[in-house]
Amino acid sequence: MQNKLAGYFYKDLLHSSRDSKPLFLCVDIRQDKAEQDQALVSFYKSDNVNWTAPLLCKLEGDAARGSGVDRHMMSSVIFKLMSGFHLNLGNVAINKIFEGEPDHLIPSVLDELLDNDMFTVAGRMIGHSFLYRGPSFPGT
Repeated sequence: MQNKLAGYFYKDLLHSSRDSKPLFLCVDIRQDKAEQDQALVSFYKSDNVNWTAPLLCKLEGDAARGSGVDRHMMSSVIFKLMSGFHLNLGNVAINKIFEGEPDHLIPSVLDELLDNDMFTVAGRMIGHSFLYRGPSFPGT
């Protein structure tokens, strides 16, 4: 029953925004990992965005198009949340927003993550993956 209700919920959200200006998420796979991660984080840090608007994903440097790219992007987003981002926050090579066992992750306590709104970014990423039928985050 709960899965059925969740299905109605996400369909209603997407339906109500179907005529909205699409969101365009583009990552250049020719760039290094840090630049790719920065592109993802910058997209999800944007304010005043209708996150239920249609999502168009593109991988610059790759000929792939369509729903496969969207699925790849949502999988990449969840993978990054679980494994960490190549950002320079707090002088570490990889910034992990969540720590712990793969099936039981908890939020990190680094002040730099709070100062840079990374938990807002994480929430938007998890929500987007839910809306666009991507992988779920462990424990959700």
